[in-house]
Amino acid sequence: MSKNLKIVILFIFTSLFVSCVPFNRNEQSAHTDLIQLENGEQIGQSFVARYDGLQGITTFLKPGPNKSGELTLDLYTRQIDTKPIRSSSLPLSDISSSGFYNFAFSPIKLSTGQDYFYRLTLNSPGVVNVGTAPGNTYLSGAQYFNGLALNSQSTFRLDYSPGFAFYGLIKEGFGWLGLLIVGLILVAVPGWAASTWLFPPWNSINWISKLGLAIGIGLAFYPVIFLWSDTIGIQLGDFFALLIPFTGLIFIIFRNLEDFRARGFSLKSKFSKPDIVSEKENTWSKVNWAAILPDFVFLVVIALVVFTRFWPIRILDAPMWGDSYQHTMITQLLADNGGLFSSWEPYADLESFTYHFGFHSLAAVFHWLTNMSVIQSTLWVGQLINIFAIIALYPLAVIIGKNKWAGVFAILIAGLISPMPMYYVNWGRYTQLAGQVILPAIIVIVWLNLDSKQARTSWNSLIWVGLAGLSLTHYRVTLFTPLFYIAYFLFNFHDMGARDLIKRILLHLIGVVILVIPWILRIFEGL
Repeated sequence: MSKNLKIVILFIFTSLFVSCVPFNRNEQSAHTDLIQLENGEQIGQSFVARYDGLQGITTFLKPGPNKSGELTLDLYTRQIDTKPIRSSSLPLSDISSSGFYNFAFSPIKLSTGQDYFYRLTLNSPGVVNVGTAPGNTYLSGAQYFNGLALNSQSTFRLDYSPGFAFYGLIKEGFGWLGLLIVGLILVAVPGWAASTWLFPPWNSINWISKLGLAIGIGLAFYPVIFLWSDTIGIQLGDFFALLIPFTGLIFIIFRNLEDFRARGFSLKSKFSKPDIVSEKENTWSKVNWAAILPDFVFLVVIALVVFTRFWPIRILDAPMWGDSYQHTMITQLLADNGGLFSSWEPYADLESFTYHFGFHSLAAVFHWLTNMSVIQSTLWVGQLINIFAIIALYPLAVIIGKNKWAGVFAILIAGLISPMPMYYVNWGRYTQLAGQVILPAIIVIVWLNLDSKQARTSWNSLIWVGLAGLSLTHYRVTLFTPLFYIAYFLFNFHDMGARDLIKRILLHLIGVVILVIPWILRIFEGL
């Protein structure tokens, strides 16, 4: 067994021992019952449309003895509206047996995520029975009988125009792509810039590993900058949204200009070659397809990961579960105060803030940049973090497996097969997930640093920022890092020398403590 594999195994088992937290999921089955509707009575149902082109509502009906007259469905944008936006009728004579019956109307072009309310009214003597189900079978609405809310749901289906629905999904997909690009600009750009300047092995790793490291390091920057801007008494507010990525972009440009000069790059030499077409053809024929295939598979898997993360939340009004409530409140307070705060008013009567805030700082910056509501920013940034946590595994898997396919299989398993971290959309523990974005990146950088014979100051400074950002993002995830240091030390002190290894580890620790000491002092202010 190789030394690296031993380190990984020890790290995994100690990490699992610390992190095992059981949780339960309850599943309930639904059944259909009936409500009797007589002349002049009404049954209503509120709901949310999932796609564009809403063009009909299908509901479960059972005929009564009298089949004269008709059943009318009126559709409203709100329950309190008096004028319907669509209406449809069904003669009672057409309700020949128990089953689903459709009330069709002209399509509503832009219906995705919109709230609606329909009302079934029997306008003739007789009886018709309408299907109903328990209240927990549908979470985006409620059933009403003669204007009074019931703890039940109508048994119904929504019908959509395929053309409008497809076109709406295409538009929605471009919107997802835009949000993903914004997230990458906020996180990957500053991380890429810092790694380009401060991480010596940067040029020797492939672009996907660079992306994974850049995401982890870039996320670590936000809590550190929030902390120190507050320490020196500056609340930058929405300026954060431009300062960090714009500064990162400037550093990337300057770094590439240096590389271009070092290689003798010039526009004249680049585009003055006489046979540029044949040269391109020759280059294309020499492409190493075996080397490109893992990258292509990576892109396919990540596209599926993005879809599986964004699709479940596309019509959610707010992030789920109890943890998300406090995460949204903290993000709102950061946005309201333009940075860190002490008073929780007007939301709570508290005067100290000692909670880790890495996720919330990114969510606040995302809110400032996109002008999306804080509630929606918390939800979407939570899923962006879910995607980034998958990508961040790639460089660590490549180091362990010494092959790009190891990275591809790691993101395949974590992104599409394992229930975690996919389940975080239900769990709402986005702060822990944010820590799990930074952790793999910082382990890679520390691992290569300890393996290196030279401990450069620039390299150490990147480690300091990464570890400081991790400690400000999630306290428990930070405890995984000492486990890695211990595992590394146990398997390497014989070859590298215990004294030298301890000195380098202490150097990492001292730098981190200096960066987070204002927060350490602040923690002791609370209970």
